[in-house]
Amino acid sequence: MRGERASYWNTYILFTVPIKLGRAGYAIGKGRRGSGRGRGNHIVFATKKDWSGCLGPNSESPLNEVLEGIERYSYAAYKQLVGIKWELKGPPLTLVVDHVQQDPYAPPSSVRAVMKLEDTGIPTELYQKRIRRVALTDYISRRAGDIISDKSYDKSQSTGRWQEPKGGDFTINAPKQEVLPRSSCIIKLKEGTVELRFTVGLPARGREIMGKHAAKLLCDFIPEIASGALLFANQYQQRLERHILSVEDQDAMRQQLDARGLVSDGVVAFQSPQNFEVVLDRPNGGPVTGMGIPRGITLLTGGGFHGKSTLLEAIQYGVYDHIPGDGRELVVTDSTAAVVKAEDGRSVTGTDITQFIDNLPGGKSTKRFTTEDASGFTSMASSLREAIELGSRTLLIDEDNSATNLLVRDSRMYAHIPNEPITPLITRIRAMITSGTNLILVVGGLGDWLSVADHIIGMDNYIPRDLKHTTAAILKDHPTVVVESPQQFPINPRRISLANVAGKDQINPAKRNRFLIAFARGDNERALDLSHFDHIVEEGQVLQVAWVLHQLCHRHELAEVGFTQAAQLVEGPGFDFESMESEKIGAKGNDAKMLYSGQLVAVRPIEVGMAVARTRGFKVL
Repeated sequence: MRGERASYWNTYILFTVPIKLGRAGYAIGKGRRGSGRGRGNHIVFATKKDWSGCLGPNSESPLNEVLEGIERYSYAAYKQLVGIKWELKGPPLTLVVDHVQQDPYAPPSSVRAVMKLEDTGIPTELYQKRIRRVALTDYISRRAGDIISDKSYDKSQSTGRWQEPKGGDFTINAPKQEVLPRSSCIIKLKEGTVELRFTVGLPARGREIMGKHAAKLLCDFIPEIASGALLFANQYQQRLERHILSVEDQDAMRQQLDARGLVSDGVVAFQSPQNFEVVLDRPNGGPVTGMGIPRGITLLTGGGFHGKSTLLEAIQYGVYDHIPGDGRELVVTDSTAAVVKAEDGRSVTGTDITQFIDNLPGGKSTKRFTTEDASGFTSMASSLREAIELGSRTLLIDEDNSATNLLVRDSRMYAHIPNEPITPLITRIRAMITSGTNLILVVGGLGDWLSVADHIIGMDNYIPRDLKHTTAAILKDHPTVVVESPQQFPINPRRISLANVAGKDQINPAKRNRFLIAFARGDNERALDLSHFDHIVEEGQVLQVAWVLHQLCHRHELAEVGFTQAAQLVEGPGFDFESMESEKIGAKGNDAKMLYSGQLVAVRPIEVGMAVARTRGFKVL
């Protein structure tokens, strides 16, 4: 349990000077009482030196002795823990403290428990494939979270009163229903290690270190959590293997969609219409039969409360793998699918929406449409263009969340207002399909869409039915003329700059609403709300988006980038957190702090791009 000090690290030495009672000074805390060092009425100052002259123990000292040795020292003394690899007792484990909080009230400290893969006993076949590593690390994070919760290690001892104990709580970014790459657990094949990443509130009374309690947290609790989460012998091994194989099956099924001409497949309890029935192979669970939604224009229709929106929601979350038993582990969707809806008041910058609105009064152009307060129509038109520019091949739209005047315009309105500058989606959709974009649309009251649909699925008491043939008779009795535009649907790539959006280190999730990203530059503060992003399912994904936005604002080589290039900063690193710490990213300062906190969760490039598009103040070059 000895430490190996990093050669570059400089920290602090405390020294004290005697003063009279009541004298003012620039104190950072009292000295250690009863030790002859800083006793009585002294003020403790700090200067950059080596701790060893003050504390006695050197870098070869056991961690518990170092912590007990700084009992009742100023909180800044915790900083000596950083930069040393501490070998702990119990399972062969190395503890690394990456960040120490400034004071007991600051965001918690970041620590890593590192173990060699060969010491875990985990069979090699469970982590050699990338998708299996994702599933394994997800399971380990869940297991660690369960141990922390069961042992009540996540409970802070803080009372809110100044001189009472504070901190002492452990946190790991425990997953929800989705199985996603996350920085809370990382397997590094090149190094042959697996890491668990926690945040911990280092304990204090007032601003005085509670060293003995800290020793128990770091030297006893962490080995206990790591032993339960990392050692294969301590797992419910059948449950672990089932988790990994289920995720692998979901990924394999999703990979088959494109070759089968499908955008989604739902193997669910209800009976699939015969014309939509497909069989997909699974490497572990064998073939499964379910309802496949083909490419093209698909309508989900039916009466209210019969399951239209419920089915669309299942399709929407099929871009993610789910844990066994969730109920959605056999629903898989094109991984590029994007939800598009109206967002009154969103910011739009330099987006070409001429395909939907043009020839405005006064000759105003919509080639580079910009507004701080978009209407329902212009916000949805912009989102459509952005989703396609970001590579989405499947658009998911619910009539209830849409600007109706973007979806359709009937013949009476064409006759009534012949000079309308708005061109609805229904006239453009065929050109979009030709260019490779597919559409799944929930519709309950816009019958004109029946005339252009390739596939019509009617929901009746949550049972899907193929209504394409019965719709033909309805269209014959109730004809509708839809003029489809032959005009192509080009997407012109944009170059952008976020260099002037925020000041240094001033992009962070808001404290009260964890789905807000706060920006600050001087006295100018603004926020980006991601709570309406349907594919943002965890707060850690908001952190991941904030990470990318910070890179775009502050890294010199990213001062001017393509819009899609900005989004794809996470296409590799976002799904492989090991590479996020490589030279390609070059994490420093607060960037490294975000990485090592273990709180990041993978997000798709589409969500990153959508966030960039809604960031107020970025420029289109």
